[in-house]
Amino acid sequence: MKEKETNYFVRSLIVLLCLGISFLIAYKFFYTCPKGEISGGLITLIIFLLVLVLAESFDNFSVGKLVSIKREIAQKVQENEKLEKKNEELLKQIFHISNNLKQSTTSVFGDYYSEKKKGNQNKDIDENVVQELLDAIGNSIVITEMENNIKADLDARNLPYDTPTDTILIRHLAGTQLALNLETIHNSIFGSQIILLKNLNRNAPNGLTEKEISEYISKVFQQFPSSFTDWDEQKYLNYLYGTSLITQKEDKTIHITNKGLDYLSWIVRYGKREDNSF
Repeated sequence: MKEKETNYFVRSLIVLLCLGISFLIAYKFFYTCPKGEISGGLITLIIFLLVLVLAESFDNFSVGKLVSIKREIAQKVQENEKLEKKNEELLKQIFHISNNLKQSTTSVFGDYYSEKKKGNQNKDIDENVVQELLDAIGNSIVITEMENNIKADLDARNLPYDTPTDTILIRHLAGTQLALNLETIHNSIFGSQIILLKNLNRNAPNGLTEKEISEYISKVFQQFPSSFTDWDEQKYLNYLYGTSLITQKEDKTIHITNKGLDYLSWIVRYGKREDNSF
C-alpha cells in the first residue's frame, strides 16, 4: 500500500496555528488580570491545541472517532449484560432439566423395585421349602436368642422382616454367627475344659458344686504342672464364663449353659477333635 505523501504547506499552517494558540494561552494566563486564572475560554483554547497536536501526530486521530469508540464500548457493555442474562436463564433451564431427570430416574427405579417386590409377594409360597431351609440350620435356644437380637437390631433401624425370605435369612445369619463363634472357642479351649463341660452335662440339671469343680481343676494342674504354673481356679474358669459356656446359680452350683450344650453338639456333628492341649 502506497504511503500518504506529507503536505508540508498544511503542516506549516497547523504549526503556526498551534504557536498562535499557545501564545494566546500564555498571554491570557500570565499577563491578563487576574493572573493565573483558568477560565472557560482558556480551557477551550487548551483543548483545541491538544486536538491539533494529536491530529498532527496521528493520522487517524479525530474527535469523531473518540466519540464513536465510546459509543461502541457502551454497546459492548449492553451486549455483555444481555449475554450474561441469557447465560443465567440457560443455566436455570439446565438445572431444572437435570432435576427433572433425577426425579424421573428415581421414580422409575422406585417403581421397578416396588413392582418387583409386589410380584414376589404375589407368588405362591411353598411352606415345605421354607421349613426345609430353616431346618438346614437347625434350631436351639441359643439360635432363637440370636435371631431375636438380629430382629431387635432391624427394629432399631426401622427395617422390616415380614416375609418368609426374611425369616430364612435371619435364621441362616444366626446359625452362621453361632458357628463362627463356636469355631473361635474351639481354637482356644483346653482339652480338660471340654471334659469339664461333658461332666457338667452328665450331671445336669443338678450341676457340680464348687468343691467338685475345685477337685477337678486341682487334678488338671497336677497332671500339667508346667502349663499351669501361674494359674488358679478362677483363671481356669474365666474362659468358660467369658464365652458363656458355664454359669453359676444362686446356690453356688455350676452348670453348663445352652450355648455349652450347643458347643458339645457342634463338636460331635462336625467331628471336631477333643484332645486339645492340657
